[in-house]
Amino acid sequence: MTRGLTGSAITASQANATGVIALLELLFDSGTVRLCSAAADIVWGYGPIRVLTPLTGWSANYETITGGQSDPDGGTNAALIAATASGQNTFLSSADSTSALQNKTVTFQVALKLGTLNSTFVLWLRDGADANVAYATFNLTAVTAAPALGSATITALGGGWFMCAVTGTFGAGATTGLHLFIDPSNTSVNGETFYAYAPLAVTDYTWVAVGQLGKIQPIGENENGQVQGLKFEISSIPSGYLNTALTEAYQGRVANLYVAFLALPQHTLVTDPVLEWSGTMDVMTVQDDGKTGTIQITAESALFDFARPVPLNWADSEQQALYAGDLGLQYLPQMGTKQLVWPAASFFAQ
Repeated sequence: MTRGLTGSAITASQANATGVIALLELLFDSGTVRLCSAAADIVWGYGPIRVLTPLTGWSANYETITGGQSDPDGGTNAALIAATASGQNTFLSSADSTSALQNKTVTFQVALKLGTLNSTFVLWLRDGADANVAYATFNLTAVTAAPALGSATITALGGGWFMCAVTGTFGAGATTGLHLFIDPSNTSVNGETFYAYAPLAVTDYTWVAVGQLGKIQPIGENENGQVQGLKFEISSIPSGYLNTALTEAYQGRVANLYVAFLALPQHTLVTDPVLEWSGTMDVMTVQDDGKTGTIQITAESALFDFARPVPLNWADSEQQALYAGDLGLQYLPQMGTKQLVWPAASFFAQ
């Protein structure tokens, strides 16, 4: 079995990939920098904003939601949606008022299947004030996706199921919150049905391609088996940006290194990247020739924390600093030199 650098087994799809790149993430106070070693930008988000499966947690307008239906993954997590009145605007909706999505790209996707309803659907992606960020019409019969705002895709899953997805970017002024809508685009007929499964909203990030301008020191261990720190470098930076780097608070900030498997030449991800190394930034070095410059950052592995001594003592002063009023260590200094006299057995026999 082929194994990755971390010792985890490589999947069949990863083994058949035609390209491997590195994704470097540096979490500064002023914002996160995401770079990749590819020749083109990569779009990937490493976590869902929210997952609502099954759809029984959604609000229904003139519709009923019945869970426990067969889904395209072989389970019973799909939902049967049935209209409860004729001549109405029916839809399913989900509202979240807490997601801060300003300047983020979000994809809303859901698997749909026709029942007695023979219609197209509209997926809506809105901010907390119900302002449209993206929406598109999906025709499950013609298998087409027509975005009116943002972008959209439709993919056949088999068994009459289609994964429908719409993607939009929230602006800097977008109201905090996320509103999702699944809208049959016809006037309802009482009792008509369709199926839905696995609604998911995912935020994606753009990892900027630096190609040969970026370097990452290989991951290794020293003779004692300790994981060594890493050095990241990016060159040909315009001199005007170097001062910005020098004023950035970087020490102790997180650095993550992912390994990604690609299908080339499309530069599409085969599977989610794997977190290969994580640590904290330590020292930044800047070199400037007057026109362009090079920035190097060394980072310590998160495993170094396990080897660091803990600068705490079993002393009353430190106990008071942590837990004022706790007298558990009050007499600890005297215990080292205290002479204890234990009575003889005859004393207890009296």
